Amino acid sequence: MEFLEKFEENLRQCNVKSGQTVVLGVSGGIDSVVMLDMFLKSKLDLTLIIAHLNHGVRIESDKDEKLVQIVAKKHNLEFVSKKITPPKGGNLEEELRIKRREFLLNTQQENKADFIALAHNMNDQAETFFLNVLRGSGPAGLGAIRMSDQGIIRPLLDFSRAEIVEYGEENNLTWHEDKTNADIVYRRNYLRHKVFPLFADINPNWTEAVNRTALIMRKVDDYLKVEAEKILEKPIDITNLQVLDRPILFEVFGLLFERTKGDRKDLTLQNLEDLEKLISSTAGTKTIVLNGNVSAVRHYKSLDFVLKKTYNNSPLISLEGLELGENYFGPWLVKAEQVANLGSNSKYSIFVSEEVFKKIKVKTWKTGDKISPFGINGSKKLQDLFVDAKIDREKRYNWPIFFLGKELIWIPKLALSRNFVSSGISDIKITSEEKV
Repeated sequence: MEFLEKFEENLRQCNVKSGQTVVLGVSGGIDSVVMLDMFLKSKLDLTLIIAHLNHGVRIESDKDEKLVQIVAKKHNLEFVSKKITPPKGGNLEEELRIKRREFLLNTQQENKADFIALAHNMNDQAETFFLNVLRGSGPAGLGAIRMSDQGIIRPLLDFSRAEIVEYGEENNLTWHEDKTNADIVYRRNYLRHKVFPLFADINPNWTEAVNRTALIMRKVDDYLKVEAEKILEKPIDITNLQVLDRPILFEVFGLLFERTKGDRKDLTLQNLEDLEKLISSTAGTKTIVLNGNVSAVRHYKSLDFVLKKTYNNSPLISLEGLELGENYFGPWLVKAEQVANLGSNSKYSIFVSEEVFKKIKVKTWKTGDKISPFGINGSKKLQDLFVDAKIDREKRYNWPIFFLGKELIWIPKLALSRNFVSSGISDIKITSEEKV
């Protein structure tokens, strides 16, 4: 099958149709430059947006951006770029991957695009496959990269890098070589330059063989997901889980973990084996801690996954002065409006003079803050006030707390200080409501 014909067939498999908008991730390297050229030659009538993230890792990064910009201008295509400061510490490859994904998803959302197109090829597929093998992955990992996955398409996935380079040279395309691709400090590059040449001695078509295996494993993974979903349609009964074969059982655990955390990136084989022991235990109630701040709780025949939330209890927001009209305080809207009559202070609204209004400050609470509310003698800690009102911990740290000098005078919807007495001359009414 001809190169372009095969490319268009892949677009059809990804459900790409004329009239749609596609964001193309173009780095300036051979793969993405060839992908762009293929889209331009495609018979489909598409709106193309060129997106480039300048990661600033190499001296040549600015030149890469300039090249992509020139190509976009040549073809009258919209060009979107962003320059970031290279992440420090951690896994640089992974950090940059996350940054690129965020940038592309934001570009897609802002332009209401139907797809994001990436230029992964058959060699990238093989590299991902073996990296997952070395990590000890199951079918999902061995399935490696999907050609279409939640709006992200990879129409070059079944093209070899040799085919792509040959096409680029035959069509006189211009691209930049990423020098970091030769640095074997990175595991992916080590496989590419040190290990894979040995495979070619055994089987010159080894990348096609790996690609076929990955495709089979994706089908296995899809099957396991369907079967696991059927099991989770009913309330969990551990006695039913105990009789499952390991592949289905581990997929059930994976889905439960994913539903709790949002993904299963941190879930390891050790976690899965620990969960298997948990449901085999004779203990009535037992909890184990998994990766990603997730815990699994067995309570007799039930099994629950719980995500541990992290909270920041330091003051995050402060309004040193209010203005008439709308004032924004995190997820809250504080309204100050002029009134012509006296009003009665309550936990829902307060009435103040212009002089007092100028002195009011709004802050988030901190440990040890107290108020002297009506109805009790002495003071009460805000911590206890929030607990009594059953306010979720996450919401507490965004709740607006009103101060007059050092005196805490009002917590909207919760309490009014008995020490805050209206002067009798009320010019301004203040209310506060959550926006979301």
